[in-house]
Amino acid sequence: MKGLLPCLVLALACACRPAIAALPIEVGFGTHMGQGRAEPRAVAESIVRLGSPLIRDEISWGNLEATKGVFAVPERISSIDAFLTASDSRSRAALVLDYGNKNYDDGGRPLSPAARAGFVRYSAEIARRYRDRVSYLEVWNEWNHGTGMRDGSVGTASDYMMLAREVVPAIRSTGSKARILLGSLADDFPDWAFARSLAQQGILSLADGFSVHLYNHSMGSKATPEEMLGRLERLQQILRAENKGADFPIYVTEMGWPTHSRKGGISPANAGANIGRFLLEATRYPWLKGVWVYELFDGGRDRGEREQNFGLLDVDGQPKAGTCNVAAAISLLDGATFVAVGEKGPRSRWLQFERAGQTVFVAFSKTPGSRAKLETANGVAAVAAPLCAFDPARFASVAAGSEFVEVSDQPIVWSIRGVGIRAASIIR
Repeated sequence: MKGLLPCLVLALACACRPAIAALPIEVGFGTHMGQGRAEPRAVAESIVRLGSPLIRDEISWGNLEATKGVFAVPERISSIDAFLTASDSRSRAALVLDYGNKNYDDGGRPLSPAARAGFVRYSAEIARRYRDRVSYLEVWNEWNHGTGMRDGSVGTASDYMMLAREVVPAIRSTGSKARILLGSLADDFPDWAFARSLAQQGILSLADGFSVHLYNHSMGSKATPEEMLGRLERLQQILRAENKGADFPIYVTEMGWPTHSRKGGISPANAGANIGRFLLEATRYPWLKGVWVYELFDGGRDRGEREQNFGLLDVDGQPKAGTCNVAAAISLLDGATFVAVGEKGPRSRWLQFERAGQTVFVAFSKTPGSRAKLETANGVAAVAAPLCAFDPARFASVAAGSEFVEVSDQPIVWSIRGVGIRAASIIR
């Protein structure tokens, strides 16, 4: 019975909303159909249960052009091809254009003119073939790291710019309406040095959005959603400086926390709570346009291996203990507008949203022993419930004077019928 509880909570959280969510930001999930690690039916069913139809996947250059000059869909990428060409699906995708091809530059990054031309042809082929279902095309994956490279080499900003300058016009010439995301940076320490170089070389004039990956699981007590969001604020300052003072759209195409049993892993409950908080807080920033959770399914069954334990769902597609926080956050944000944020010191915060004639307050705190009670300016109070229990079909208002509740980094929610409600105080 205990093992069924997360699944039951997730089902209840998703039962009363449509599969296509009207979210203030894009929310999606990393899938690996392009690597043969997930089946289309399992992906389609899972994203409906979680409440958002958007995925991020890839069809790598080496797979699509295994024979030089010939584009074909081999068996190993048939799953993602089937998903993107199914006529009855309402899902959408961000597709990553990535990795080397054995026919060019010894399978490394496309640096020579001939290899860049080959990558351009591949990119245009992807844009044409999947034009109806692909909302985003992201050029490469973690160019600033060794990801996908047999020799582990790190790419330079100038080489990435050379590739982007040729790829972007080719994609646009196909008539694709997909937004083009450039950057796709892995953790860019210290303080976005690689991103700064790209911005100074003119990347913003080519891109519809700047994409980054955010992780902090190696930072111990600092491994919080707030740390990630603080880094994004610094990135926006850099982009704004190169964009005549105007904000530039940022997309977080990977973020999450691993739930492995060794150092750096956290509990599934805390991982889900962190992701839920990140999604809710993301709405505070109008320039933060999209977030893809990494990833949808665990990559394996070894509880001690970090890379096998990033999934919202386990390898069999079952929700983890904290998955309900993510589904509930998406449900809460469906049709919602961010209204206000309040703080009690640097470690406690509450957010206010309005949705469908209702006001929702969410509070969380990193200060041990924090207590909270919603008191509004007009004397109305509401019963507090964990984020996992959020149900848009059940909003109960009660008389002022409800009891204080303990508040931690697991979000607590109050919901009240009516809009224009302001909180006099929440966290004590």
